[in-house]
Parts: sequence; C-alpha cells; structure tokens
Amino acid sequence: MLVSIAPLLTWFSLFFSALAFLASGYVLFFALYGRRVAQFPPVSLPINTNPTRFLVLVPAHNEENCIAATVASLTAQQYPFDRYKVVVIADNCNDRTAQIVREMGAEAWERQNLSDRGKGQALRWALDRASGMAFEAVVFIDADTTVDSRLLLQFDNKIKSGANAMQVRYDFELKDEQWFSILSHASKTAEAALFWTPRQHLSLTCFIQGNGFCLSRNLLQRIPWAAYSIVEDIEYSIQLVLAGERIHFVDEARVISRPTQSLGDAFPQRLRWASGTFPIMARYIPKLLIGGIMRVDLYLAESAVALALTSRMFVVYLTVLGLAFSVFASGPLGMVSFSLLGATILAQFVYLVLLIRCGSEKASVIKTILFTPFYLLWLLGIQLFAAVGFRRKLWVRTTR
Repeated sequence: MLVSIAPLLTWFSLFFSALAFLASGYVLFFALYGRRVAQFPPVSLPINTNPTRFLVLVPAHNEENCIAATVASLTAQQYPFDRYKVVVIADNCNDRTAQIVREMGAEAWERQNLSDRGKGQALRWALDRASGMAFEAVVFIDADTTVDSRLLLQFDNKIKSGANAMQVRYDFELKDEQWFSILSHASKTAEAALFWTPRQHLSLTCFIQGNGFCLSRNLLQRIPWAAYSIVEDIEYSIQLVLAGERIHFVDEARVISRPTQSLGDAFPQRLRWASGTFPIMARYIPKLLIGGIMRVDLYLAESAVALALTSRMFVVYLTVLGLAFSVFASGPLGMVSFSLLGATILAQFVYLVLLIRCGSEKASVIKTILFTPFYLLWLLGIQLFAAVGFRRKLWVRTTR
C-alpha cells in the first residue's frame, strides 16, 4: 500500500518543502534588507508652523498601577501643549484609574458597559463622544506604556508628508535577565527592525499593532472604526488595506510597553491574540488574494502573504510538514524536496542569528540561544489551543 502512494507522498513533500522555502526566503529577504537600512538615532525635527491638533486616547481597564507613568510620558511631549489633548478611557474600571488621571491634570472618560466589553468597543464609544471636538488626528496608546517624547512630533511630520495611518515602533521593556523576558524582548525588537522597517523602505504597508498608532480624522471619516474582534488592530489594518490605504511605519520614535514577566501571565494574552488572529486570517487572506487578482494589484496580494506570516511559526510548521513527508520521498522529485528543505533550514538559521543579534543589546545571547527551542514549543502549544478555539471569546485582563 505504501509503495502505491509513494508518488503522492513525494509530491506532498515537494509541495510543503517549496512553500517552506518560499516563506523562509520571504522572511529572510526582509530581515537582510532590514539590516541594510538600519536607522540611526532619530534627528530632532522642528515644530511645524501649523502643528497638527491631536486627540490622544488611552483605553484602560483597572490600570491604577500603570496609568500615572503613561500619562506623565504623554504630558512630557516635545510638542505644543495646546495642540493635543490626552483622554484616558476608564473602561469598566472599579479601581482608582480615573481618579489618578484627573489628579495628574489629564481628562478621564468613564465608560460602564459590561454587556459590550472590549478595546474596540471602548474606542468606538470614545470616538463617538469626541466627534464634536477640534482635532485633526487621533493617537492610540495603551495604558501600560512609556511614550517617546518625540512621538507627536514624528506623527505630525508624517501627516504633513501625506500619511493618514501610522504605526510607531512598539517595543517591550526588558526588566530582568530571565529567559522569557529576553526572548520576548528580542522577538519584538526583531519584528520592528527585520520586518516593519524594511517594509516601510520598500513602500509596503505595515499593520497596526494595537499600541502607538495614529489615524487622521479624514481617514476615520472615510473608513470609520468598526473593528470589534479580540484583535481589533489587525482587523482594522486589513480594512484599511482593502480600501487602498497604506499604513506607514514610523521608526523614528517608539512606545515601550511593560510586558508580562512569566509564562503563566503571558499565556492568556498570547492565547487571546492567537485565537483572534486565526479567524481574521481565514476571513481576510482570501479577500486580499482575490482582490489582488481581480484588481491586478500586487500590493493586496503581498499583504495577504504578510498577514499569513504575521507569526513566523507558520514557517516552522511548513518545514515540519515538508520534513515529515520527505521521509517517504524518492526519485528526482525527492532530491528536489531534500534540497529545498536544506536551503529552508539554512535560511531559518540565518534569520535566527539576525534575530539574536538584533535583540541582544541588553540580553544574554547565550540564554537567547539556549531557550529559543523552549520558547518555540511554548508558542506551538498556544497556537494549538488557539486552532481548536480554546477560550476564543473569553476576555481576560493581562497580568503584569
């Protein structure tokens, strides 16, 4: 029986090996280009004669331990204070979040709606409430974030250059030398330097990452915020891409989030993200591909690939499938499959080296290398749970 299906297994091996090779080459191309166009420290920009009026929205749920530092960094912007307003959305809070915000001189809007919970819903509520205010763009900042003092200045510069949607560099703070903190920090740093930055240089779209993004009022009027899934950032990003809007990546400033510090605390957060991302992929990748074909638009088609490879774990899955079927591969096609797998593994090794070099400024390189397999296995477990829909609709506050 095995002999009779051997040719089919060989074709399967070739198919998955080719996909793994292409996906690995795609990821490595951006990583190598990212190293080439690595940015120097941002230069100081002069304030424009007519600076953009910003509304800064900070969605917060029971963030009394974090919100003061976030508001302090927002009020310390190198930007005219009368040209931006900071509003914290105290969403279903039962702690001192709103009180702390008001004590610091910022504005707090309290929302109580337990039947319609979620970050996307809170943002829609705040945008509706702000409709009568005078502003030209909205900046969205998470409540556990330290903001670069040049943030609004850089957004203003991009808006004056014609951008309507922007995502600033989003990093994780590195507080200790524990292996999980090191790898979380390294992977987030590498994501910006090895994927989003080169995409910006190649005039490709970025995706909104949920923290540190800016949308012009004109854009929000044309494409209203209507993203209510548990990954509202990715959902709205794809809506913008389908509408022909490019999201610019702003590497000249950054926001730094205080991440979870342990596997146990991070598991619900990562599971929530993965559980929401899979349905978004299933819903929008076909739309992007079909749209790219029907409109003869390579930009849309490439965005579908970028969405599919939002998690680099999919490259690993394709490689594993290619290796599994290669056991039964034979003949000339089998040799082609083996060659593709060899090149794929080499490409992934080079990418891992680039990731470690990129994210190890403060981190232990040895720890990063030693614990990478454990980190990948942990991510694999999360994505397996997510694939079967485990806790897909359950919202859980992240512990930090």
